[in-house]
Amino acid sequence: MADYLVEMTKDGRKVWEWRTWEHLDPAKDTITGIQDSRSEWTHGNAISEVSDGDLLVSFRNISTIIRIRRQTGEIV
Repeated sequence: MADYLVEMTKDGRKVWEWRTWEHLDPAKDTITGIQDSRSEWTHGNAISEVSDGDLLVSFRNISTIIRIRRQTGEIV
């Protein structure tokens, strides 16, 4: 229903995670396209790490790009 980001080591150990539903609100961060499936809320398209380690994440269905502070998990 929503995106879940996980960083893992090559040996499968989880080192970082971030859950969309803990930081975005489906009532405020709504699906923008009437053609988009309601069975998938955010639909993450791309993720990119910036020079300070923060992450930029693109969400197709809510027409949003967010920056996640990697150290705290907050949206900045």
